[in-house]
Amino acid sequence: MNRQIQAAQETRLAQGLYLRLCGRLDSFLSVGLRLLHQYLRQTPELRAYGLNAADIALTPEVREIMHRADNAQVDMSSFAFLEEDMGTIIDAWRSRILNNLREAIPERTDRGTTVDPLDLATTMFTCKRCNEAFLRFPSVLTHKCQRPGSIEWEQDVWADIVRRRNGLRGRLGDPDIGFALSLALWPCEYSEPAHQIVRLCGMDPGVATTREMDAIDVRLVRGSAIMTWRAAVSGTVDSC
Repeated sequence: MNRQIQAAQETRLAQGLYLRLCGRLDSFLSVGLRLLHQYLRQTPELRAYGLNAADIALTPEVREIMHRADNAQVDMSSFAFLEEDMGTIIDAWRSRILNNLREAIPERTDRGTTVDPLDLATTMFTCKRCNEAFLRFPSVLTHKCQRPGSIEWEQDVWADIVRRRNGLRGRLGDPDIGFALSLALWPCEYSEPAHQIVRLCGMDPGVATTREMDAIDVRLVRGSAIMTWRAAVSGTVDSC
């Protein structure tokens, strides 16, 4: 009997939390969407990251407000701090994402260089969900599998509410808030073919960035085929 009472209490608490969070979501969106769009106009380079309202909703700062006690008033004014702190919140989000990506890259031997390994022409990721390879930073962050619209594992209540809300975006009046980033990548492995191709283009694979390789715009010939360095890498490398 005690177990049944405890189970009933847990169910009641879970339902209460769900309803409380659902009731507070619109207050966040009313403020968060406007400020996010404003921020992206000021820093358009972040559009390449696919940053959206769902990403902001799952930050620690917003979570803290959403999970305040039932007797705490949470309305649009509760998110006024976003006006001033949006840059700091997004910088922290970006830092967490970049660190997660770097953890998937093997440790480099040329530690003397200051080039970010994410920028290297030889750095490519492979998606764990669909096994698509040759995903480069930052486009890997907008790969459809890295922003899943369906649940693959048990999520916390707030994350589930945010995901479900975007599923209603086709309904009149519901905004498209996007699906939050959820990285699922295989660890990158050293690729000698990719290094050789960069060398063939007259560049040092230890420091050559993707942007620099695109800028020199070298064409490589294989049989009767003429291709860019990107196409050459994709044709010779099975995984990152």
